[in-house]
Amino acid sequence: MERRLLMIDDDIALGKLVQEFLTGEGWSCYWVDNGEEGYQEALALKPDVILLDLNLPGVGGMELCHRMKGDPRLSHIPVVILTGAYKEVRDRVRGLERGADDYILKPFDLDILLARLNSISRVKGKVA
Repeated sequence: MERRLLMIDDDIALGKLVQEFLTGEGWSCYWVDNGEEGYQEALALKPDVILLDLNLPGVGGMELCHRMKGDPRLSHIPVVILTGAYKEVRDRVRGLERGADDYILKPFDLDILLARLNSISRVKGKVA
């Protein structure tokens, strides 16, 4: 079963690293570097999981998460926030309250990221 991930992050090196790693683990990975393009790509692709940075050019990640979770075409897609900037407990709580399904701080371990994505993907499969 193909699992599709959309990564929305303006860090090119990180995007390539995550894409290469997850592709090797059986995920089909798509990557965009800004919020508006990410929103449009999510609508077109309908990924299984969205990996979302908070510091994005244009539409910020927190607003984008809220927007996607408010759109019936996207609201069922799990969103995992991936950030190095907003590390306080209140930031993580706010992200989860805005609709994120998980919140991972940078730097992170790729194996932990994979385990969390697989877990979210399994849960989504049981709910769908």
